[in-house]
Amino acid sequence: MKFYPSDKLKLFIIPAMLMAGFLAGCDKNRIFEEFKEIPEYKWDKKDTIGFETEIKDTNLAYNMILNVRNGENYPYRNLFLFLHTGYPDGRISQDTMEFYFYEEAGRPLGKCSGDICNNSFLLSENVRFDQAGNYSFKFVHGMRREDGILPYIMNLGLRIEKSTGTEE
Repeated sequence: MKFYPSDKLKLFIIPAMLMAGFLAGCDKNRIFEEFKEIPEYKWDKKDTIGFETEIKDTNLAYNMILNVRNGENYPYRNLFLFLHTGYPDGRISQDTMEFYFYEEAGRPLGKCSGDICNNSFLLSENVRFDQAGNYSFKFVHGMRREDGILPYIMNLGLRIEKSTGTEE
């Protein structure tokens, strides 16, 4: 049987995709992880990026991580966000946060490839949820722009994982 380059490529890609899926499934600490794409990479201040998940175990400590993918042409060094957390009992809390994408000298702090940078920010470490049930996490950008549109933000992701820390 003669293999053509496209057949050889298929023989490599299919097992590689299966392996990647298998390895992702082996992440025993992950409780929740989801990414949302920002349409046209323009985040309007009126647009809320939301995530919902169920927390079952109130005895565990968790880490919450925000993942942001931005274009190299993002015009600021930082990003201000408002996080609205909805609790199972209906309470809502709001936090204001600031994250840095670049050092003062302009060097990216995230992992960049070409003109795309991936940034991971620790929102909370060793946090314990006091109620079992459904939680919502809603993000709104807090950057001061006349038009309210924040360019070059491509994706926002939230990850909740079991903490490996020993804080009691």
